[in-house]
Parts: sequence; C-alpha cells; structure tokens
Amino acid sequence: MPDESTQTAPLEFRAAFEQSIQRLRGALTELYGSVSADPRAPQRVSRQFGINRNLAWKIGKIIHASDAAHAYPHLPGQGSFDLLLKAFATAGAPESARLKVRSALLDYDVVVERHAGDRATLDLMVGSMGLDPDEGPLSETSRKLAFQGNSAIWGAQARVRMLVQIIAPNREQPLLLDNAMVGGVLDYRRLRPGVTWPLGQRIISSQEEAPSAAFIEPIEPDGDPADDLPLMREFCSVPIPALRTVREGDFTITELCEGPVGNTGSLSCVFGWIHRQYALIHRAEGDIYHEHVLRLDTPAEVAMLDLLVHRDLPYAMPPKLCIYSMMHGRLNIPACTHTRHHLPCGEPVSDLGSGPPVLATPHVARYPEMVQRATERLGRDLSEFHGFRFTMTYPPIPTIADLYYEKPERPPG
Repeated sequence: MPDESTQTAPLEFRAAFEQSIQRLRGALTELYGSVSADPRAPQRVSRQFGINRNLAWKIGKIIHASDAAHAYPHLPGQGSFDLLLKAFATAGAPESARLKVRSALLDYDVVVERHAGDRATLDLMVGSMGLDPDEGPLSETSRKLAFQGNSAIWGAQARVRMLVQIIAPNREQPLLLDNAMVGGVLDYRRLRPGVTWPLGQRIISSQEEAPSAAFIEPIEPDGDPADDLPLMREFCSVPIPALRTVREGDFTITELCEGPVGNTGSLSCVFGWIHRQYALIHRAEGDIYHEHVLRLDTPAEVAMLDLLVHRDLPYAMPPKLCIYSMMHGRLNIPACTHTRHHLPCGEPVSDLGSGPPVLATPHVARYPEMVQRATERLGRDLSEFHGFRFTMTYPPIPTIADLYYEKPERPPG
C-alpha cells in the first residue's frame, strides 16, 4: 500500500499555496479599492501613484486572476511590493489595508519557506504539478533545459527519435495480430569522442542463444532476419551507420559505434521489421491491454510515435497515452496500469484520419514512403488503416511513450 505521506503532502502544499495567493489577491483588491485605483487601467495607476508601469500591470493581473494559478506568475519581488505600499500610503491608503497586504505577503513567505525553501524551488514545484497555466506539467521550457543538460552529460543527441507501429489481423490466423514497425534516430550527433549509443536490446532465453526468426521478417527483402535491428538502408544516411551487437549478461545490445564528433559525424539510422502472429487479439486472464511503446533514452529535440490501426480493429481506436518513467530501471507490463510511474503529460494524441491517414510530417523526410514500404511488406494497403500520432518536443528521458487500449472479450462460442 502506498505511503500516505506521499499522497497527502502534495495536497497540503497545493491547498496552502492556493490559499496564500488568494489571500494576497484579496488584500491587493481591498488596497486598490481604498484609494479608488482601477486595476484594469495600469497606465493610469502608474501615473496617478508614481509607480512603475510594469508593476501596475502585474498587480492588475493578480487582482483580476481567476485563480491562484493565473495570479502566481505575475507576483513581483518584495522590493516592488515595498514601493507599491509606500506609494499607496502617500496617496492616503489606510494603514489597515496596507497591513493586510503585509500580512498576506508574510503568509505567502511562510508557505514558500515551509514547502520549498526558496522561490526558485517553488517555481519547479508549481511547474511539476502543472499549476502554471502557461506552462503546464512537463513544460517545454523545463524539458528543453533537461535536453541540453542530458546532451552534455551523455555526449550525444538526436534531432528526432521516431517509431511507427502498424497492426492488422493475420490473414491465416485472424485471431492473431501482425505488427510492422519502423523506427530510428535522425540527425544523431556525438558531442565528444568515444561515444557509443544503444539503439535496442533483446533478452536471450536460457533455452537458446538466438531468437526464433520464424515469424520475424526484415522490411527490406534483402535484410538478414537474424539482425536485431534490420536497416532500411534507403532511408539511412550515407555512409550507412556502423552498428555492432554486443552480449552483456542475458541481453544482446545493438549500438551505434564510435565516430566523428559534431556535424561531420551526423547520421540517421532507420530500421524496420515485421512480426507476424505476435499477439492475441482477444483478452485472456491477466492480459487485458495492448501497448505500443517507444523507448525514450536518447536526448532528442522531437519524439514521434505513430500507431496505424487496421479498420477491422475498431476497439483499438482511439488509443490512450501514458508517459512511463524508467527511472527505476525496468518496464512493468502493462505499463499503463502502473500509474505511480506515470509522468504528467499535456500533449494530445492527434488523429491522422483514415483511408489513408495523412502521414506527412516536417520532422521526418520521406516518412510516408517509409510507412508505405512497411505496409506493403505487411501485405496491406494504407487505405485500410486509421492513424494516430503522439509528438513531444524535448521528451524526458529515460521514459516510455505508450499508446495503449483494452483488448476485446472473446465472443462466446
């Protein structure tokens, strides 16, 4: 059972934060009213009371904010409040109104000290909880800072990390699914010498040294089914990126090899394969959800996860989304039910339409061609599919982007 303190502490902070901001907003409203100042006219207030126009604008925003979240971003510093109160005292604001503002500011300072320690940490808490209406949870500003820091720390970055999964019933076994997948890293750059980068890993079972390739096919006809990441060479950069597969314990890891630093070593690596009869369409005991995941462990400017669903699988439309933290080091299946590992996410899943879906994107050159190639190899036509897309700039790492849905019950008989 979760520790109660982990559940109640955020609620205590939020309630105290909102109450302190609302109290300050109310005190400022009374202060303005005591000298007939109009918060809707900051320029007039600035001239009338001899205060900075930007300060008058901020106070007006606070007074007219619909809630604490909309008021908080406009809070000025203590020095600005001192100037405001001095100006209003000169204009005849009663001491009781000024003391009420001072008391509300003290209450706010107590909240900051108790829950955050300083204003900078409070900003992080407000942003992380999604209380800032202009930023929201996992704000792009915070994600970009993390991207820059992670790029420097790990010594590599990519412009795009992408994956598309295409699902359809198997023609010979219609109660089983086929899945075509195309993934890659685009405009990958090393930022320091000697950097290798993992692109994928596979568990080796105790019964075999290599997986059965009976139902796994490279999308490229001349590809080797034994390759863990069969390249789609036409869509890779030239020269073809150098990969190697290494054994580490019970895993084999396919990684990009060392190479030149910076733009001279920039590369794009696209790979794809078909997995036929890879999953049951209907649910079974303990097997309720179907998930399509993109592992995000590379500092990237953009992550893009597409899901193309065959028209005979209406239960899969539209999929839901979760962002699953890999900070604890493993993926618990199904990831969508382990909500304690989920990160807040405000980005929507876009509907790309059907018959066929609109696939063009500014992030990936020749992307419709890649998907067309995979669909044809699957033995299907794009007009049979409905498309969905999740896109996020500067995705947090290490995480999993997960598009999921519930499997249908097996029909009786």
